[in-house]
Formats: sequence, structure tokens, C-alpha cells
Amino acid sequence: MPGIESLAFDLTDCSLHEQSDKHRGWMSSGGVGHMLRFSANSPDWPFDLTNPDAATDFYGRQCANLGGALLSMDVITVAGAEALRGLFKYHAPVPDSLAMYYSGILWLPFQSCSFQVNVEAMEEAPTGTREAVVMVVERDSWPEYEDARLRLLPSDEERWDHSFPGHPLTRVRRRLAEVIATARLDLGVTALPPYRIDA
Repeated sequence: MPGIESLAFDLTDCSLHEQSDKHRGWMSSGGVGHMLRFSANSPDWPFDLTNPDAATDFYGRQCANLGGALLSMDVITVAGAEALRGLFKYHAPVPDSLAMYYSGILWLPFQSCSFQVNVEAMEEAPTGTREAVVMVVERDSWPEYEDARLRLLPSDEERWDHSFPGHPLTRVRRRLAEVIATARLDLGVTALPPYRIDA
């Protein structure tokens, strides 16, 4: 019977902070949070992963409604299973803070259960350095915006990660890639049919 123990990934340098039958939470020494959730039900999505555009539209609207911005989303294979990968940014949940909060999420949906892994980190002072540097470098091509809504910026692109190795976006993107590379599913889970809305 699938359970939260059916999905494992490398947690070197991480300490367990919370756990129950349906979730586990860890924190790395570098301040990157990890959350693993298990549900004994399929997701309540109005789409499945045969339609990546519908997934992007759904989570893009949901993220915008929460005041955030969808940075990327794609369908990939994780431990032999179909998965959805998303990267988001939000205002940090700290009063009067200008910091950003970054969340990488991995969903592994099956017809009879689902797994979700969150990898998250928050910007610390000084804030806005990555954006300011990239704005100077790409002065002529930096877009002008008429409002303060969060959105995908040139500085959010992965090509800038090497220049800002300690930035929370870089750390979340790198750590999510490590989770994907080291993920292992029980054989019984990989044999389950993937989630389909017309099944």
C-alpha cells in the first residue's frame, strides 16, 4: 500500500522538523525548507499531465490570485513516473518586508494517490541585488512595467544563477534539481497508472 515512505530523495545536510502520516518537513543548514506531502487520493485538478498548457494556465492564475508569479512549469519524469514541476515567487510573509519568497514544487500524481514536494527559501537583506545588477547589465532590454504586480523578470532566468549562487532562487532551483535526480519510488508505486481526468 503506497504511503509517504514510498517516495524518498537525498536529504544530506537536512534536519527533520515535523512529521505525520501524511507529511514530513526538513530544513537544510543553508535555510532551504523541504516539505513532502502524501495523499491517498488523486489530485483534484481539472486537467491531467497530457495537457501541460492547462497546468500552466491553472497554476499561473492561482499564483497570480495569491499575489505571486509563476516563473516556470513543465511536465517531466521523476523516478520513472510522470510529474509536474513548477517554480513560483511571492512576497515574503513578513510585514513591511521587500524580500521575495521562492517555492519550487514537484507533483507526482497517480490515479489512486499523489505526492507533492515543496522546496522553499526566502530572500534576506540586502534584497533586490540580483534584480538591480541584471537591470544594469540588460539596461536596454529590461522591460518597463506599469504596475507593481509580481511577474517573471529577466533576472529570474536560470542563466543568471551562476552569478548569484547564494540567492534563494538559485538555491531553490538547484535543490529541486537534486531532489529530482535522487528521487526513488517504491516499485509498487511506479506500477500505478498515472492520473487521468477521463479514467
